[in-house]
Amino acid sequence: MIKSARQWHSFVLLSVCALALTACTYTSDYGTPASEQEIINHISGKSSVGANGGSYYAADGTLKLYRKTPDISFYGTGTWSVRGKELVMQSSGLAKKNGKIEAYSVGTYGVFVIIRSDGSFILKEPGSIGASANPYNAPTKGFVFEKEFNSMRREFGG
Repeated sequence: MIKSARQWHSFVLLSVCALALTACTYTSDYGTPASEQEIINHISGKSSVGANGGSYYAADGTLKLYRKTPDISFYGTGTWSVRGKELVMQSSGLAKKNGKIEAYSVGTYGVFVIIRSDGSFILKEPGSIGASANPYNAPTKGFVFEKEFNSMRREFGG
């Protein structure tokens, strides 16, 4: 249960990182982080999609986020770019939990992108230790949650 503002912000940050999360796995076959151009080619103009939402990496560097679970719903906007081998993101938006709508903001953070041969990819935090990573399915062209994103933005008054 989230009891403090700090826990809330941690939850939102983890949720944003886990957008389009298809499964939590523990694996040691990360591979090598993709290059700057490989990352851009792989996600630019595409969505990563999971059971509860997804993120859209527009070609102009804007980022749109959408997630809806039984416990929390949120949408956000921000930016994405690539610096070296890191996908760098920043976002803010509105979240709804227990009928209450609150603003959230996530500072700038970067992750390594490891692209698998089937097109799926893993986001791995630089310097993280252990065998866990966030796997995502292969990106889909366009913003596949645009209708839901816009509906939630209207509902939340954003």
